[in-house]
Amino acid sequence: DPANCSFVFSVARYRDGIGVKAKVRDDAIVTDGCKPGDVAAPTWDDDNIECFFDGDNDKSKDARAGNGLFWGGEYAFTANGAAQSSFSGQPGSFGTLWTGSVERVEAPGGGWLLEYDLKFSWKCLGRAAPPPDGEDVTFGFNICVHDDDDGGRADRALFWKGKSVMPYRDESGFGEITLKGRKEEQ
Repeated sequence: DPANCSFVFSVARYRDGIGVKAKVRDDAIVTDGCKPGDVAAPTWDDDNIECFFDGDNDKSKDARAGNGLFWGGEYAFTANGAAQSSFSGQPGSFGTLWTGSVERVEAPGGGWLLEYDLKFSWKCLGRAAPPPDGEDVTFGFNICVHDDDDGGRADRALFWKGKSVMPYRDESGFGEITLKGRKEEQ
């Protein structure tokens, strides 16, 4: 039911990294497992947005095996501002290598509209430095919304892409994003 929980998102390239904006419609906001400002909370139990990067686009079946975390990983931000990046190549990096904000307004007909604005440095994708302005950047990407309506564990997770019981770890099911480089005008 889209009125219960649904989302749309966009991804953009900035000189210093990647921006992700998501608009979520949710009938109830629950953040009982995370305190505002916490950076190591069990975000997966509350209403949140999660971004998953496969920076080297190797489509690994298990992003937590080998060097998968070096090239991306999981970044979560809850509806009350708590964050989590323990399962990433940049653990505990909220506020330094990535940031987030969320605004909520009442939705027409009831419920809430949440607008998430997340920014990730190139290091979150496993890059030591920004790519040249004219270079296209391609990476694996997934995004999901966790929905918790009654406290405790989240009731469901809606993923953009996925083909396994763990779409957050199976990079072979991620979507592929190409962000075009800015070409010099002749």
